Amino acid sequence: MTSRIKICSPRMQEGRRILRFILFFLVTQATVPVAYSQAAAPALALKPVDLKLLVLTGSGTEPSFTAIQSFLNAIGIPHNDVVLAPAGGSAVPLPPLNDATKGFYQGVILATGNLAVCDAKGVCGSALSDADWTALDTYAASFGVRTLSYYTFPNPRYGLSYVSALNTTTTPGKLTFAAAASAIFPYLNLTHAFTVTNSYAYLATPISAVGETTTPILSIGTSTVGVLHKKPDGREYLALTFDNNPNLIHSLALSHGLINWVTKGVYLGSRQIYLTPQVDDLFLSNELYDAVTPGCKPGGFLIDPTSDLSSQCPNDQVGADDLVGLVAWQDKLQANPQTSHFQVTMGFNGVGAADPDTVIDTTDYR
Repeated sequence: MTSRIKICSPRMQEGRRILRFILFFLVTQATVPVAYSQAAAPALALKPVDLKLLVLTGSGTEPSFTAIQSFLNAIGIPHNDVVLAPAGGSAVPLPPLNDATKGFYQGVILATGNLAVCDAKGVCGSALSDADWTALDTYAASFGVRTLSYYTFPNPRYGLSYVSALNTTTTPGKLTFAAAASAIFPYLNLTHAFTVTNSYAYLATPISAVGETTTPILSIGTSTVGVLHKKPDGREYLALTFDNNPNLIHSLALSHGLINWVTKGVYLGSRQIYLTPQVDDLFLSNELYDAVTPGCKPGGFLIDPTSDLSSQCPNDQVGADDLVGLVAWQDKLQANPQTSHFQVTMGFNGVGAADPDTVIDTTDYR
């Protein structure tokens, strides 16, 4: 893979030598915990499960599938992705879920709630058979594992009834949080309604059959778009009715809470908030502190940090070997799924890049 180092061209003043660190926050204004507790699981006989998630998708082309893969990889959580009906390929069966001694998955994530696929004639249906759905339900109840339905058409399975559809690309929706959302997204400022856009959404109302409970957690307007749903046998679902992809603000903001919920807060991997360095004035030389040289430590330096010490201190300038080393370092980081999007940003204005003997106009920084 060829590493790319981002180059930008802001307006800069000569002599400025700084290293900026930009911390990316989404919509949070609160302290971000690495992990947090979840509500207790149903009282079940203790049955061990592997610390791995089962991710099921229909055709594998769903944006929600790409999104959940990206977020799981960023944390480093092991997951088995099963494309049940790959385009142009044969149907893939539901993998074994357990043996006599343990369960193979600590949770299940469905890219879409019904795992729908359509054939060339436009006839659509679920990529899972009725028997496979029953097997999933039995596993979830027997081993106490949770199911996240990442993009859901409202139906009673998830405690939802369809009201209408909303194209948020043309009509953005304001996502608001119910009180129950605080246990799932404690790292977000829940008083701040943020915009859902570039995503198709289904507006719904919560419903519950006898013995079931449905708790709304997310709304757009007066309609429900996210719920917690619990069956009488202990099965627990979290269902969202708006689509996701790896680059949407709402997908990025909600992802950790959803993953933490489906794993009950216990998983292999580590969520990180990364700093990305932005380096200005790439080609300008830098002064090296020299305690022996009196002029290299003027008395007014602390008062005036812009003091030009270039004529008093030893100088060092970035060379070709330094840039090659930087590329190799970034390549190594990007080879790790948890830092695959790490990118050094270099503020470039060109000053210092010319041959020392070349006369250049240092007054024009356009």
